[in-house]
Amino acid sequence: MVIHQFNRIIRNKWIWGVFAIAISAFFAFDFLLTGGDSGERRSSAGELNGKEVSESRFRPFAEDARGFGRNRNTTLSNAEVNRIAWENLAASQVAQALGADTLIYLTDVDGFYRNVDDPDSLIAGMTKEEAHELLFSGTLSSGMIPKIRSIVEALDAGVQDVRILNGTFPHSLLLEIFTDAGIGTMFTQGEESLP
Repeated sequence: MVIHQFNRIIRNKWIWGVFAIAISAFFAFDFLLTGGDSGERRSSAGELNGKEVSESRFRPFAEDARGFGRNRNTTLSNAEVNRIAWENLAASQVAQALGADTLIYLTDVDGFYRNVDDPDSLIAGMTKEEAHELLFSGTLSSGMIPKIRSIVEALDAGVQDVRILNGTFPHSLLLEIFTDAGIGTMFTQGEESLP
């Protein structure tokens, strides 16, 4: 008997119609009250140095950390991608805010290589224009794309030179600063790049 009544209720089109109208009214009312923003979307990706960083400013760094095309790194988690993006964005932003003349990246690679597989292809220096071309060339590996974007932004903002050094090499910072040849790659504002 109970099952028969329940079956009749389920088959009744009026009940389903009222239910559909109630659900539609709920979502329409919610849309009108919130302006379509459910609160999940943010216009800010976070804060850096006490200032909000917009999502549109942060997104390119996050996309760069993942890589593109055949150089896309699919093994990184979202947390790792965000960490890499924030690190590179922060390096550029802090150098700009301080009015720094030099920005130095200590990484686990010796510098920038023309060919990653050839240890003899280390580039000693590169100009801002060459770095711009490199960023949009599509030839960079996923790990270097956010670094090069950060370098380009820092140079565009007036930082005089940016260096990539192997921080695992003993005394790398001293060797870079106090020797003529240096040991990493230096990106400069200058007209001429180093060999």
